[in-house]
Amino acid sequence: MPRDAPLDEHDHACAPTAAVAAHDHLYGAFNSRRARQNVAVIDALQFAVLELDREDARHAGEVRAFLASNETPISGEWVT
Repeated sequence: MPRDAPLDEHDHACAPTAAVAAHDHLYGAFNSRRARQNVAVIDALQFAVLELDREDARHAGEVRAFLASNETPISGEWVT
């Protein structure tokens, strides 16, 4: 499938999202003026959601701290 193919032509299981990112998307949808429609759009995408456990969080924190100490910090958004 070409990279520029419309989203509905992609296999959504091949593009999972982290649970924290799913939360951010849904928060934005619920907080919007067209909440019902926007939540429905997100639900229709049916992306696989990657659950994060304590070990995942620990490793992400370790990597983020390492990068910051080497003057290559990243925002928290890129960790999720």
